[in-house]
Amino acid sequence: MYDARQTSRADVIIACIVVLFAILGKVSDGLLALGERICSVIRKRGEKQ
Repeated sequence: MYDARQTSRADVIIACIVVLFAILGKVSDGLLALGERICSVIRKRGEKQ
């Protein structure tokens, strides 16, 4: 990405930004799914008592 700034290749910079947001979206989605699973386990334990 550093080379893209020096050569003024906006298409490379935009592609890197899109990929970065895609990766961040997948990571946040995975974290939310993990949190949902943890809450589900806690909820099921509470119902058994």
